[in-house]
Amino acid sequence: MIRLKYLTYCLLGISLSACTQHVIKTNPAHKSLDQQVVSGLNAMYDYPGYDYSGQFNIQVDSLNPAAQHNQKTAHAALDADVQKKIDQFLADQKIKLSAQDKQALYTAIAKQKDSAGLGSSRAEKMAETLLNILNDLQFKYDGSIHYRERIGSFNLTARYEKPTLLVQAKVPMILDFKDYRFYTNYFAVMPYLVNRDSQDSLAYIDFSKYSDQFKNVDVKKFAEYLKASTAVSYTLAKPEQFQRLSLSKADQAKGVVEKVRLNTTIEALLLQASMFEQVNQKYFTQSILGIQQNPLEKWAEDKATAIQTQHKDSENVLAPEDQANAAALTLYTLLNQKLNLQDTDASEEEVAHAEPESVQDQSDTVAENGFSAQDCEALRASNQSIAVGDVTSCLQQNGIDILSKTQQNGLISLLAIKSQLAKTFAQYDQNQFVDDKTFKTLWLKHLPEIEQALAAQKTMNPMTMDVGLDAQGRAVTIDYGATYVLESSHKKLNFHADTFIQNYGHATPIDTKQLKQAKSLKEVSKGSMIEGLIGNLSKSLGQQDSVLNSSKVSALPWKDQLNQLAEHTYDQTRSYEKTFNAVFIAKLSAESPEYVKRYSPQDLNEIGRVYAYWYADEKINTIDAKGLVVIEKLQQKHKLQYEDQFDDELGYEVDRIVMQAMQTKEERQHWNTLKQKLKSQPQHLFAQQYVYLFNKDNQLDAIQRKQLAQTAILLGRVFVDARHGKLTETSLQGIQQEHLEYIDYDLFKQVYVQVLNQ
Repeated sequence: MIRLKYLTYCLLGISLSACTQHVIKTNPAHKSLDQQVVSGLNAMYDYPGYDYSGQFNIQVDSLNPAAQHNQKTAHAALDADVQKKIDQFLADQKIKLSAQDKQALYTAIAKQKDSAGLGSSRAEKMAETLLNILNDLQFKYDGSIHYRERIGSFNLTARYEKPTLLVQAKVPMILDFKDYRFYTNYFAVMPYLVNRDSQDSLAYIDFSKYSDQFKNVDVKKFAEYLKASTAVSYTLAKPEQFQRLSLSKADQAKGVVEKVRLNTTIEALLLQASMFEQVNQKYFTQSILGIQQNPLEKWAEDKATAIQTQHKDSENVLAPEDQANAAALTLYTLLNQKLNLQDTDASEEEVAHAEPESVQDQSDTVAENGFSAQDCEALRASNQSIAVGDVTSCLQQNGIDILSKTQQNGLISLLAIKSQLAKTFAQYDQNQFVDDKTFKTLWLKHLPEIEQALAAQKTMNPMTMDVGLDAQGRAVTIDYGATYVLESSHKKLNFHADTFIQNYGHATPIDTKQLKQAKSLKEVSKGSMIEGLIGNLSKSLGQQDSVLNSSKVSALPWKDQLNQLAEHTYDQTRSYEKTFNAVFIAKLSAESPEYVKRYSPQDLNEIGRVYAYWYADEKINTIDAKGLVVIEKLQQKHKLQYEDQFDDELGYEVDRIVMQAMQTKEERQHWNTLKQKLKSQPQHLFAQQYVYLFNKDNQLDAIQRKQLAQTAILLGRVFVDARHGKLTETSLQGIQQEHLEYIDYDLFKQVYVQVLNQ
């Protein structure tokens, strides 16, 4: 790994116009160590090309084998205390489930808990196997970069060797921004995907349809950004983090005259890079890549074309939802072309605008009782009663699970830190370039906040970066060493990578003859094992669906179990709140059993009531003045008063399941009747179902109902044509401007999937 970030940037940079060749003339004696290294690394961007080669490996050590053995979980079984509380809740709420349904629910919760947990036996075994394989895997790579020719290569070799087994695979890859193609030969990795006649040929993916986007890139600004990005970790480092290293004979043989080490941590590097990208996000997107604020129409057109092409090439391979999305995008694009639309009530552009506005609204709702990492650790250490709102706040703000007595570490905690600091640095994202020196000023300005956030990261994983410079100050060796501790599995990963860069300005030519003889992916796969499997796989999946639909309750997927629980509960109680509580507690029992163990059934019921109040539409979950007083008291009791004290993912998902259960009783009856009547007439089946669902949410007069019926028939034709890969502008014959207000793209996709799955 040549610092894969550098390699990626260089390969992307090939798409730009040619770099001018010049030799770096520097006097290292007059530069600090960080400046010497930055200048050396930036040589990779200053020359028209170079060759590189290297190797990397990962060694896995066990920290505490005994503890690892004891941590292995037993077969999925529902905790007795959890089951008791579920029984008590169902009895208190007067929710009656048959013995079979109840046992099926217990089994589903236990299986979901076991599969979702970090200590799941299946996950542990898989992770253990992968880690053991890593110990015996050796990776080597080489290639060349040619900026002027806008082409680069990357050849990866993997070798697995044991006393009785030797496996080696070499995968050549070439990225060509002149003809806009990516070449590879994946026969070494997946021989059954390539036919016999094409095993020696490169296969290519053509991405020329995106050439305009690459041509929009501002070359000069992109080069400046790459150099500043490379320099960030060195510019922010303190002098004591640098050290000069003695040179080995191997270093000297490669032309190294100066070798400098930066001592840092994985967490520091990731955080610094993330915040640098944060302050330059708009600048990179708009000023460098040339992407405007609203490129949605072009995106929709390209996306629809790509998916539709894929649909034509491999019918029935796409999932129903993907087919519906493809049809909706194509419909949107064709309507724009046919009627020259500038704005529609149901345009995808408005949806795109609505999403960031929603995110902004949520970000504006900042908790008034924000917790620091120290506060959360203090709560975890205490034996006092902990409010559920405090649990969620600590998890979301600091990545700390205060119900767990084990201190958290690793990337999960780092993600929480990055999310917290992103709010601080987002204010500097003003579509103006913030280079590494300016970024250092901002970093130092907010250093107290950064150090406070990092305090939650109890253990930092060390990393060293050694850069060897030649007599001209250019980087010729880049070596990395890092150690990462996986506390949950009691493993330590030791990563090491060496890279050698040579032939600055005289990179080895890439054989263009093999590129001319390359074949498309479809061609090299024709007649191979995979070609026959695709059709058989679709049929097998269809049979599997039939088996699942006719199987017993206990075999239902987890999401279907929750849907069924919601339907049963709502049918019995006709109460949004009680249905919400039933699903809420079931999900907690399966996915977060520590909550169910920690709180009493009464507490859980109260917490569920507050969640139901917070996430429900007030028209659905009506609460009178007296009930509102009770809710407010419960909010205070459980500290569920501010946005970050709630688990949004949990709350919205439960609300969605309950709403679906409430809405589908009448719909199920209507749909079953409609299917029997129009099963052999898909256009009319689509149209009538669309009209039915549209009328449920809209009050229409006689004229509007007539226009809706006309629109629905047209959309039914769109469905039939899209289903057979024949959706074109001809499919929209007869559609007029007045029909547009009756085209709901979300509803279109919903009915599309429904009719497709009948």
